[in-house]
Amino acid sequence: MSATLLKFFALFFMTLDHIYDYFPGSPLFFKWIGRISAPIFLFLSCESYRHTSALYC
Repeated sequence: MSATLLKFFALFFMTLDHIYDYFPGSPLFFKWIGRISAPIFLFLSCESYRHTSALYC
């Protein structure tokens, strides 16, 4: 799975989380699914840093 596809999944999950936060009466599972986005973005941040840091010079 590519990083771009992971970002789109995380974006979708984060949108569900925000829908739960800002629209009363939204299903609770939107919040549960939305919490998956933070670890995905953190993983991608760490991978990006690892591939672009000056450690390889």
